[in-house]
Amino acid sequence: IDKSTINNLFLTLSDCNIDYTSPEEFATASRTIFRVGEVRLTSNIVTPKGPHSVFKLTVADASVNIANTRVRHNEENQNLSCANVVQFLLGRAGAQLNYGIPPNFEQAISRMNFVQVASMDCLDSS
Repeated sequence: IDKSTINNLFLTLSDCNIDYTSPEEFATASRTIFRVGEVRLTSNIVTPKGPHSVFKLTVADASVNIANTRVRHNEENQNLSCANVVQFLLGRAGAQLNYGIPPNFEQAISRMNFVQVASMDCLDSS
């Protein structure tokens, strides 16, 4: 008796950054950050394998940001840290302290001299 099974695969990634820095040997310093708000992959995995495979891929809120300088990691860590969350949790006491932390990703990378060169709202593929 052949036993067939169907497994549902769901993969979701949220707020992901892929950070590429050119090697120091390159004549021009550069850095690229690919930012993706959300990636969803769904598929049905059937055994034994059938003649067709079905999947759906959704990518939302993606952008490509480039800079022509290298940013020191200490400076970057200060800009991208979770201290603004601590500030929010502290309420008024935290609001009176001025950490100089940008409230969102776009302002943080702007401070590091990145320029957004491409953006995409949503892509659905089946």
